Amino acid sequence: GSARPRVYQAVHGQAQPGCASDGEVIYAGNNQDKFGNLVIVKHPKGYLTAYAHNSEMIVKKGDKIKRGQPIAKVGITGDLGKGANAQKPQLYFSIRKDRIVVDPEKRLSK
Repeated sequence: GSARPRVYQAVHGQAQPGCASDGEVIYAGNNQDKFGNLVIVKHPKGYLTAYAHNSEMIVKKGDKIKRGQPIAKVGITGDLGKGANAQKPQLYFSIRKDRIVVDPEKRLSK
């Protein structure tokens, strides 16, 4: 199978992830069982960022948001597996460019 670079980390339950870059919310909902409450932001130059497993979404579809602006509160929604952190608040974060998964650590370090 192909690698799917992402950040998937247990975090403090009151954490509010900030948007990686300026953009527009194109999805804020929970119709994706695996990801629970999911926010997807569209950015310039074909980039999308996804933030999943949120307990609460602070933004809604159509919102224009700025880099660092809180978009959600981390949570325990969706399929978190059965590991040691499965019942701890988590953030799933991923970046895509033109539908191709990008390693967040390489992209965000620029």
